[in-house]
Amino acid sequence: MLVKIRILLLISFMLDCFSLVGQWIVVFEDHFNGNTLNTAYWYNKRKWGDFPPNVEPVIYLTENVFLQNGYLHLILKNDNRWHYVPNLNTIHFYPYSGGMIWSKKYFRYGIFEAKIKLPNEKKLWSAFWLYGSATYGDEIDIFEQYWTNKKVNLKSTIHHSGEQISDNNKYNTSFLDNWHTYTLSWDDKNLNNACIKVHIDGNKVSDFKKNNNDRLYNTYLGNIVGETVDYPEKGQNIIFNLFLHDNTPSLPQTMLVDYIKVWQKQNCNDIVTICNYDAKFDNNIFTGRIIKSGDNCNVIVNENEHLDLLATKEIHLKPGFSVKKGGYFLGKIIPCSSYKLDEENVYIDTTDENINIDTNIIKFKEIYNNYVGYRIFPNPFSEHLNISLKQIENSYFVIYDILGNIKHYEKFYNNNQEINLINLENGVYLSKLFINQKSYYEKVIKI
Repeated sequence: MLVKIRILLLISFMLDCFSLVGQWIVVFEDHFNGNTLNTAYWYNKRKWGDFPPNVEPVIYLTENVFLQNGYLHLILKNDNRWHYVPNLNTIHFYPYSGGMIWSKKYFRYGIFEAKIKLPNEKKLWSAFWLYGSATYGDEIDIFEQYWTNKKVNLKSTIHHSGEQISDNNKYNTSFLDNWHTYTLSWDDKNLNNACIKVHIDGNKVSDFKKNNNDRLYNTYLGNIVGETVDYPEKGQNIIFNLFLHDNTPSLPQTMLVDYIKVWQKQNCNDIVTICNYDAKFDNNIFTGRIIKSGDNCNVIVNENEHLDLLATKEIHLKPGFSVKKGGYFLGKIIPCSSYKLDEENVYIDTTDENINIDTNIIKFKEIYNNYVGYRIFPNPFSEHLNISLKQIENSYFVIYDILGNIKHYEKFYNNNQEINLINLENGVYLSKLFINQKSYYEKVIKI
């Protein structure tokens, strides 16, 4: 229970306008370990290409993005070289080069958190932001950092259809050159109390709420006429970059990122059908009790596109579902609970050829353990379960129903302990034994 309480407290103090109905689960994370950037997750420069130097004096280069000591490094440095720019089909001279990563996944709503260390240099422009299709102009700047009047300006901005609203927060220089956690809360537009908020180290610094016309207004400035913008509702990419705010800064400089995590609400009850999926506009992640790709519908995952299906019970891939070469598909069964019980991952290798799946059903498997340090008996049981285990220190026992709800929790005080479950209804349950910092699961039946 302590783990569950800690999670809910974290969410509740940050997200006072969010609905806490439903289970929050991590749908994406990268801790930037290893030696190379995960190119299944990220582009390592601007997705569509670079601008000419008379528009932007910085060209984004893959060499300015690397992993080291468990951190993502984004470098801004003097360049002073000629570069062939494929999207411009010509050669240009750039005085500076920068670092950027751009997620291949699109995310719609959720909690986005990153731990970042920004350089303490007055002429830079650091940013952590989301960007959607240019057709709709959806963009959420979690922060853009630059200097104004000897203060660090940290601006959060909501863009939609050519309009924008912002918060402007100014800090002293001690804010920079230190690790801080930046969190965006982007709620579902369809909720009555929908909002978008930004927190730094758990402290709210930006607050945008939806009015009766589905427009966002900045609560820190008040609901001033004209200072509203349409609520962003299309899927967006995650972007980190280090850019130039003014000429002749002291270079090179580095922006460090420790991790990025995204939470979304898990749909534990509905049957979700996907039809005519468009990975460029939709959230690339679907949750539901049962997820179906749809009958006689085209659900196509193209090159560099993602589709994640996170179901609590079953995933059905019907005719019309296909993953093209270079596409990414993940099917995962996650029981609806605060505890991570068991997962079955389905990966499709798309490196060599197109994959077309006619029919495939993924189901939650029964769980068995080979660990011999405990015994549960009798099973099935009528009123009591007996548990014998070798180690009782920091050990406990949990019973879940088929929806992942906790029905019983008990610590161990004896090596042979009787668990009173007389008030539990007859049925099939999942038991969890936590022993020596490891979890073991077994199906138990009350008759």
